[in-house]
Amino acid sequence: QNVIVNGTAEDDDFTYQPTGAAAGTITKAGLGVVANLSTVGNLTVDGQGVAASSGDDTLTVLGTTAVDAYTITSTSVVHATLQNVDAIANIDALAVHGGEGADTFGITAGGVPIFIDGGDAIGAGDAITISAGANSATFNTGPETDEGSFTIGGATGLVSFDHVESLTVDGTSVAGNAATVNGHSADNDITLTQITDGDDFTVGIDGQTVTFTDFNAATLNGGDGDDDITVAYLTGTEFTTTVAVNGQSPTGNVGDTLQVATTTGADAIAITSTMITLAGSGAITYGTLESLSLDALAGVDTVTVAGATAATAYDYTPGGGIDEGSLLIDSLPLSFSGLGAGETITMTGASLVAHGTDGDNVFSLGAAANRLTVDGRVNLDRASLATLTLDGLAGDDTFTIASGHGYTTVNVDGGSPSNTDVGTITADGANAVTMTLGT
Repeated sequence: QNVIVNGTAEDDDFTYQPTGAAAGTITKAGLGVVANLSTVGNLTVDGQGVAASSGDDTLTVLGTTAVDAYTITSTSVVHATLQNVDAIANIDALAVHGGEGADTFGITAGGVPIFIDGGDAIGAGDAITISAGANSATFNTGPETDEGSFTIGGATGLVSFDHVESLTVDGTSVAGNAATVNGHSADNDITLTQITDGDDFTVGIDGQTVTFTDFNAATLNGGDGDDDITVAYLTGTEFTTTVAVNGQSPTGNVGDTLQVATTTGADAIAITSTMITLAGSGAITYGTLESLSLDALAGVDTVTVAGATAATAYDYTPGGGIDEGSLLIDSLPLSFSGLGAGETITMTGASLVAHGTDGDNVFSLGAAANRLTVDGRVNLDRASLATLTLDGLAGDDTFTIASGHGYTTVNVDGGSPSNTDVGTITADGANAVTMTLGT
C-alpha cells in the first residue's frame, strides 16, 4: 500500500528509519509520535502537503548497523534492500546517515542540498560516488580529512559530507565539464595524479583524495598559505585533461610552488611564462606562483623554455645530484631533477649566466647545437640567446670554447683562485677572435 506523509504550514523536520523491505518508521520533530509503517508500496514525503507552506522543511534518512547502499537524488532515497523513500517533494534540505558499516552513497545532485553522514568508519570506510554528467564539479575541503562539500553544476547542486573516507565524481567528457579543487586558507599540499584513462585523475589535498573520471578540464586553487601543488603523469598513456593551477595568495616567505612530474619515457616538455606542456597531453596553465619544479624522471627528455619576452635572462646553477639543477627564468625559479647527460634544455631569450660549483668544473661550449655543458651534465642549448657568462666560482676550472657557438658575447669569470683556471678558445681559421682581458 502506498503511503504519503504530508507536512504542515510550519517548519517540518521529518526523520525516516527503514526497518525492512517494506517497512520503516517516521517521526516529526517536536510531535512525539512515531508512525510505524508496514507492507508499504511507495513512500512519499511531502513537506508542504495540502497546506501552503512557507517554512523550512527537512528530511533525514537513517541507516542501520549493517552495510547500507543508497541511491540518492533530490527527489528520492533508494535503499538497496530496505524500504525506500520513493518520492520527495517540497523539502528544503535532505540528510542521509549511514550508521555503522562500510556504507555507499550514489548521488545525483539537484535543487535540494544533500548532506551525507557516513557514520563510524568500518573496514574500507564509507564511500560517495557523485554522478555529475556534463556538469562542472567543485570540491571544497572541510576542517577534517573526512568532511567537505561538492557543488555540482552550480550553487543549487550542493552535496556536503562528514565521516566519509572515499570520494568519486563521475563526469562526461564534454566542453565545460570541469573539476575544481579549492584549498583552504592555510598551507595546502595538492597533488593531481593521472590514472588509467586520458581524462581520469585523482586529486589529493591534505589527506583527502577525490577521484574524478571523464573530466576534460581541472582547476587547482591554492587559496591563502604557501601551497605545494603537484601534477603527476602516468607513463604510457596521454593525459588529455587540461589543468589550471592558481597559487593565489601566499602568506609566508616560501610562496606557492608547482611541481610537474613527467613520465619514464622520452618526454618533450615545453615551458613558458604561463604554461607547461608535455607533448601529447593537455596543457598546464599556471599563475600567481613563486616557483616551479620539474621532475623529468627517466628517459631521454628535451625541455624548451621561453620567457615572457625576447629579453628574458636565464641563470643556471648545478644541483647536488648530477641530474639536478636550477634555472632562474627572469625572476621565476625553476628547479629540476631527472635531467642528466644527453638530455637537453633549450632556451629562448637574451642571455644566460651559467655557474659552476665550489669544486673543479669543466665548462664546454661547442658549435654543435649551440651547446654548453657544465661537468658533463644536462645540455644547455641556445635558441636565440646572444650573451653567455661562465662563472667558475671556486676550484680549478677549465673553460673550452669552440667556434661557431652562436653567441655574440661570451664572458668568462674563473672565480677564485685566480691563477689556476684555464681557458681554451678554438678558432675556425677564418674569422677573427676578439678578446678583452679583465682583472
